[in-house]
Amino acid sequence: MLALVLFAFLLAGIFVFLTQIWCQSRLYAHARSRPTKRTSAAQRCNEDALRLIFELCSESTLASAGCVCQQWMIPAQKELFSGIASSIPPRRGDALNCALIDAPRLRSYIRRVTIFVVDSDGLKRYSWLRMLPPHTLVSLQLNGFPTAALHLELANLLLTSSSLSTLRRLVICRPALGVPGVLEACCSSSFLEHLGVIFLGGPVTHSSILPFKRNLSRLSLRGPDFVEDMSVLIRACGTSLRWLDVELTHWPRSTGYTLLAAALREVPQLEYLYLRWPESHPTPFLDSLSTLLPNLRVLDAGAHVYTATFFSNLPPMLEILRLKYTQLYSAALPPNDMVDYAYFPAEAAVAGLSAHSALHTFTLSPSECSFIEFPALVTSRKSLRFRLVTPDCVQAKTLDLLGEQA
Repeated sequence: MLALVLFAFLLAGIFVFLTQIWCQSRLYAHARSRPTKRTSAAQRCNEDALRLIFELCSESTLASAGCVCQQWMIPAQKELFSGIASSIPPRRGDALNCALIDAPRLRSYIRRVTIFVVDSDGLKRYSWLRMLPPHTLVSLQLNGFPTAALHLELANLLLTSSSLSTLRRLVICRPALGVPGVLEACCSSSFLEHLGVIFLGGPVTHSSILPFKRNLSRLSLRGPDFVEDMSVLIRACGTSLRWLDVELTHWPRSTGYTLLAAALREVPQLEYLYLRWPESHPTPFLDSLSTLLPNLRVLDAGAHVYTATFFSNLPPMLEILRLKYTQLYSAALPPNDMVDYAYFPAEAAVAGLSAHSALHTFTLSPSECSFIEFPALVTSRKSLRFRLVTPDCVQAKTLDLLGEQA
């Protein structure tokens, strides 16, 4: 009898031992199967394309790509695939081009593309752009096209893409915009809201521009000087224009100032104005801004584009003002010696800004110079009616006037 009891206990122990081994083996197999499932899911969605897009557009891993593949309809996950970065290394650009050509499902999730190339071979890596389905791409930025032949190739790439007519944001160089068909497509688009044009200098082929559709609300212009063709673009926007960016690499000539002032008179409804160019000495360009733009709400201007008179005649609806200052050059000193002070009429600024009822934020930051504490601002900081922001950095962050947000 005792032997039977001992034998039963032995069988029970063996059964428990074998059960534990079986459970552990199942758990181990299940743990190993999870990355396999992710990888296989990624393979079903074109593993190469997933890996490339994740490496170029996010910090996610291939395992995460597999999880995304299983749940394509979640907007936050689709957003991971929405942008293609610029300056892709040639070998990876070729691989990405091949992967996207073979992956229509992935192409359908691309929303924003930034292209930066310097030769025809670089442009060929974006041949998949022609294959994007309509109404998917919303933002396209094209930079770095140094030759006329390359501008023509770029224009042909745009004209053969079904996305051109449905873009909401387009940044393009002026020579490519001037290719017959491109500008006409932009003017007739009912979707285009933001147009950025990069002027490269030299003569402009033509300045006859049709009026844009009423949807175009933002225009960004960048170039060496303000030229007649920029004025034509501003006038073509008509009454729909609410946001204007002007960035110049040199200070405008006298004709440039005249053209810009005349162009601003054509858009009194403007609400956002961003001006950037280097001025060596204060200029009264903004002194008459209240008369030109009575509806202006946000103004962002570079150093020396204003004088003390500007602060006594601010636009009545101005809510946000951002200004910069830099050190002045003296004609009595050698060009490489800088006078150790910067121009900012602090007393006039405090008086004018404090009396403005609509203003709620004023930002004053250095531009290519050290941070300076202006005594009038320091002593009156506590009594100011508006929020004063003074970044104490050597070089404040420069706003990208061609960016999607400002």
